[in-house]
Amino acid sequence: MSNLFLGVQWRQSQHSAASVAAGPHTPQFAPWIITSQEAVPFFANSPRPITLVFSTDQRYCTGWRDITKHISHPCPDNAMVAPAYDTCIACKKRTGFNPAFYHSSTISPQQEQLNATPHTLYLAYFSAEVLKVGISQQRRGLGRLLEQGARSALILDVFPNADSARHYEAAIAKLPGIKETVSTSAKTAALAHEYTTETAQQQLHQALSRIQAALGTTFTPTFHDFSASHHAQTSYDLTDYTPPSVLSGVPLSAFGGQLLTTYHGSTLLMSTSHFTGYPVTITFAESADLSLTPKQIGLF
Repeated sequence: MSNLFLGVQWRQSQHSAASVAAGPHTPQFAPWIITSQEAVPFFANSPRPITLVFSTDQRYCTGWRDITKHISHPCPDNAMVAPAYDTCIACKKRTGFNPAFYHSSTISPQQEQLNATPHTLYLAYFSAEVLKVGISQQRRGLGRLLEQGARSALILDVFPNADSARHYEAAIAKLPGIKETVSTSAKTAALAHEYTTETAQQQLHQALSRIQAALGTTFTPTFHDFSASHHAQTSYDLTDYTPPSVLSGVPLSAFGGQLLTTYHGSTLLMSTSHFTGYPVTITFAESADLSLTPKQIGLF
């Protein structure tokens, strides 16, 4: 079986986890490239090039996940899937997860069990123009925000179950200037905007004031900045991109599943979520024959 790309996973750094007991702060996370055969850190202790080459002739099922225990399992059938999907019908049923459970008349037993656990309500910051409200299982912690590529966030509150958290999420999503979903292209465009921790914190708290006034309630927020985990720059000049199925260069930054490298003086970006379920080859050398195609950031 080929080495399948399963995604980018954000893992809390060991030294960061150990220091949490010393007091409240934003723990540091690191992106790992997860395949069916290995887990590879995107950033190394010292700068080194990396090249990812995807074979997009055939997509395969990435398996199923026990959403109550947070354990992933390979597809027992090694099923091939259509290009629009990264899981087969059987594995989707085994997982039983529906992120839009509140729009469904029936939910799986797995989803019922998940919904009964404490959930966090958050406000994520991508840029001054892109703020997102969301909920996630409290057990997932800040990792969920790192997976989405948020540059910073306010944790507004924790609720005893998903339905209680969703009540506030739905109300906040109706307010102007706050989104419930953010597209990959919008996240990419946001990277071109200048980012500072001070501005992000100020704008998040301004949004919080509007939310509290509109809802007639008060939250006890905690601000978190993820710049250290992202290896972030203030802004990015993303004018060149690699061919659709290749990323090469020295790792520069990472935002969710978006990986950025420097290659011969250019900043390259790949949105890896498009490649889950495809075979991948990973080498620790820079591609010598990578041709770049100029492209406007807003069209990515």
